[in-house]
Amino acid sequence: MEDYERQYSTEGEIDSGITFTRDSAGAQALFIIDKRNVFSGWDLKTTVGLAGIITGHSAFAGGFGSLMGEDDYRASLGVEFIRLNKLTLGAIYSAYFGGTPDFNDRPYQDRDNLAITAKYAF
Repeated sequence: MEDYERQYSTEGEIDSGITFTRDSAGAQALFIIDKRNVFSGWDLKTTVGLAGIITGHSAFAGGFGSLMGEDDYRASLGVEFIRLNKLTLGAIYSAYFGGTPDFNDRPYQDRDNLAITAKYAF
């Protein structure tokens, strides 16, 4: 009980020395679009991902995955070309955006990246 009283004021708000908020909310969506036989023998899979913290800063570490604090948003766009369900060639771009980079709220803000993949199933 002592820890609770030290962290929360009489109105139930967290003291300014603590970076977490009492309530927080986030949202995430993933869209997958499959097109068969785009080219002879090649299928196309397109993925679009969106994620963000709507409000607050969760006290539960990893509660929103790698999202950390308010104004932390992610978006990704990927394509995969699949040849006869054996060979897969893909690329995905991940963007991290929101407010200015901040170690506590948006630690990955400046980490946009592009991944290229190749896979073959025997």
